[in-house]
Amino acid sequence: MRDPTIPHIEQLEELRSIIPPPPLDISTEKECFDLWMKVMRLDTYRKAVITGLVSSIGSLTESLVCICIY
Repeated sequence: MRDPTIPHIEQLEELRSIIPPPPLDISTEKECFDLWMKVMRLDTYRKAVITGLVSSIGSLTESLVCICIY
């Protein structure tokens, strides 16, 4: 019996049976980020801004982890 409260699950499974997911060879966060940037087709300035934000967030996260550990 199918649960009508979550039709999106059924639709997703049906879609996957019709269209197989594309083969992706992503083994690192950088490869994933680079692929995402290509898909977004952003201009150079916007790519630089997003890259800077991601780098800053990564550095902040590392700093917080170090502070919490020590």
